[in-house]
Amino acid sequence: MKRLTYFSCLLLFFVLNHQVLWAQDEAEPCGYSLACQALQQSDPEYWQATENLFQAAARFANHPRAAARNDEQIYRIPVVIHVVWSELEHNISQERIQNQMDILNADFRNRNAEVGTVRPEFEDIVGDARIEFDLIEVIRVPSDTIFDWAVIPDTLILPNHVKFSQWGGSDPWDADRYLNIWVCDLIGGLRGWAYPPPELSNWPDLQNPNPAYQGVVMDYQYFGRYQDGDFESDGRIMVHEAGHYLGLRHVWGDGECEDDDGVEDTPPAEDAHTDCNYDKDTCKDDDLPDMIENHMDYSDCKHVFTKGQIALMRFVLENRRYGVETSIPTDDSQVTVFPNPTTGILNVYTEKDLDYTFSLFTLSGQELPVAALQGGQRRTYFIDVGALPAGVYCLMLENEGEKETKRIVIYDN
Repeated sequence: MKRLTYFSCLLLFFVLNHQVLWAQDEAEPCGYSLACQALQQSDPEYWQATENLFQAAARFANHPRAAARNDEQIYRIPVVIHVVWSELEHNISQERIQNQMDILNADFRNRNAEVGTVRPEFEDIVGDARIEFDLIEVIRVPSDTIFDWAVIPDTLILPNHVKFSQWGGSDPWDADRYLNIWVCDLIGGLRGWAYPPPELSNWPDLQNPNPAYQGVVMDYQYFGRYQDGDFESDGRIMVHEAGHYLGLRHVWGDGECEDDDGVEDTPPAEDAHTDCNYDKDTCKDDDLPDMIENHMDYSDCKHVFTKGQIALMRFVLENRRYGVETSIPTDDSQVTVFPNPTTGILNVYTEKDLDYTFSLFTLSGQELPVAALQGGQRRTYFIDVGALPAGVYCLMLENEGEKETKRIVIYDN
C-alpha cells in the first residue's frame, strides 16, 4: 500500500482555473490544499479519522478480486441539474445539458472517441465503470446573486449559497436519492467542486458536510463540449468532479512522488499536468510514465478511469451513496426488482415461469421473515417491506437449486 499522506483531506474537491490563478503571486494551482490547511488547523483529529476510513476504501479497491466484483451490474444515477443564471449566456441550452450528459455516460462507460488511443502500458488497467447518469429534471432559476469564493485566515469559503433558494440559489432535490448539479457563473477562477460521500462512520460529526451541500457545482463555461471563439470546453471537468463525488482523489495524490491517491494501479506523479506530453515520467522510481490521460488529472487529453478507480467508485455507490443508484438488470438476469430503492412494496418480475421461494437477509447475514404474494400474472410477485428499518438488504430467489440474489434499498416512509 502506498503512502496516503494527504488522503485524509477528502472534505472538499474542486478544480481551479489555472490560467487565472497561476498568474497570481504565491497562488495555489488548486484551492484544495488551502482547504486542507484550514481543516488541519481547525481540527487536527480530522486527519487521522478520515485517513483511517479511506485507507479501508483503498484496501477494498486494491484487492485482487475487487475489479471483478459485480462486474456485470450497471448502476444508474438519477441527475437533477439546477441552472442558476443572471445573464442570458449563463442560462445554458438544453442541447448543451444533454451534450454534457452524453459525455458523462460515454466516459464512465469507456465508450468515448478516444477509447482506442490508450497507450499499450495502460491497456490492461483501464475499463468500463458500468455507471450511467440519467437526467431526471432541469430547474432554471434566475438570480442576481454573485457566487464567489474567498480565503480568510483558517477558512475557505465556497459559494454554497447557490444550493439554497433563500440565498439566491436553487434548493437541492433529496441528496440521498439524486445527484444534484448546480451550474452558475462562478467568480474567482473556480471551474467546479464536489463534496465526498457524507455520513462516513468515523468522520468527526463537526466535519460532516451539510447533507444539502452534496452534489457538484460547475461554472457554466465548462459545462458541455463547445467552442466560442478562442474559448473551448471539452466537457470533462464535470467527469472529473463526478469522480470526486464518487470518492476519487486527484491521480497525483495532491503531493509529490511519495504521495498517492490510494489506488494502486494509478502510477505516481509529481504534480498535475496541464499539457498532453506523453513522454512525461516525473517519478523515476516507478516503471510507468505519468498517466496524463486519467480523468483525475488536469490535462486536456484525459479520457479513462483505471480498474482500481472503478472498484473504489463502485464501493462508494454500494456502501456510501447507495441511495442514489438504481441497478439495471443485465441481459442474462432472470429477475427484475422495482422500484429499487423502495419505501414499501417491491415488485418482482421473473423471466422464467417457475415457482420461487424468497429469502431476505440483512448485510450482516441475519435472515428476516418475508412473504411474497403472487400477482395477477404468474411471473409477478409483490413483497411488502414497509415495516423494515431503512437500509440495504439482500433478496434471494430460489427454485430447484437455482439461486439469484438482488440488493435492495429501503427508505423511511
